[in-house]
Amino acid sequence: MCGMRALQASAAFLVALGALFAIIGGVRLAERPPVDSSHWWIATGACFAIAFILILAIVGHGFSSRRGTTLPADQAIGLAKLEVIWRNEAPYIGNQDYYRIGVKNHGPATAKNVAVTLERIDPDPLQDKDRILPSPIGEKGGYCQKAQMSCAIPSGREHYYDVFRGLHPGSVQNLFFGLQTVERLDIPFMLAEDQEYAFTLTASAENHSAPAYGRLLVVQGDDLHPVIRLDLRIETAQEIAQSRARQAIAALDQHIIEGHSILDSCGRPREQMVGADPMHFMNECIPRINKFGRDCTTTIDRHAPEFRGKFQNVGNITHGTDIKPAMVQQVERWLENLDAIQGELRTRL
Repeated sequence: MCGMRALQASAAFLVALGALFAIIGGVRLAERPPVDSSHWWIATGACFAIAFILILAIVGHGFSSRRGTTLPADQAIGLAKLEVIWRNEAPYIGNQDYYRIGVKNHGPATAKNVAVTLERIDPDPLQDKDRILPSPIGEKGGYCQKAQMSCAIPSGREHYYDVFRGLHPGSVQNLFFGLQTVERLDIPFMLAEDQEYAFTLTASAENHSAPAYGRLLVVQGDDLHPVIRLDLRIETAQEIAQSRARQAIAALDQHIIEGHSILDSCGRPREQMVGADPMHFMNECIPRINKFGRDCTTTIDRHAPEFRGKFQNVGNITHGTDIKPAMVQQVERWLENLDAIQGELRTRL
């Protein structure tokens, strides 16, 4: 800092000295008869030349120091910085039992063409006909509901987005809820008591480097504690994938235990089935095996829908000759498929 001030003072002094020499030279030149003043002009030129060099050095140092303490890259190129927010207060919980998330722009530039998307719900409470996720959600009050509408969030501002609402607003316990998406409003679903549901949301913008992730954790209380509870967990995409994988593995573990129990109860290996009570197999094993297949399919649909095709559920198996070996082999094949699905899920951890 002291060196820079010395340079600045030297440059100012040389400019002033050069100006003084120029004045003296001009006065001498105006005398009659004219007096040789070339040495004054030479001194003036030298002062100005040296001062010019010093000024260049000062300017160069200024650019260099600004590069060293430049504005953040996002400010330099006009990037937005989005954050997904939720708090247990209004307007995140609104009239008519609306539940919303906020998206705040911490960047120096206005976030352009903002899109907030409900990516998935884990476990999935939607019926087959209503599974439209991922789907964009719109701003509170009906803004940004159409593609042609400009959805921008200025720097430092927060906008609110409806996620779902109770379909029995004002009641102590909402039995039904409705998703609020741009594609459809009030898509009905129910929440099991004391089951945690994770609503994965992303917020992106045209001038935002990567989507902002958030998971809205929703728990429906029981009869003694009926109030719905919410919390927000900010995670990266990798953390969300790992969390989903752990939940799916834990859910499938229960079915794997049940599958081995079925095999132990209903005959394994096949030689053990010779002479077994046929009515026991028909009355106990067949319904249990069919339920096992349906339950596995439901769990995969809810926790890991990307593996629907890998389970290979062939549906209910009807009665027929030599049915016991075929059904037992079906359970064995289902267990092999569940093990394979869990193996793929573990690669995400």
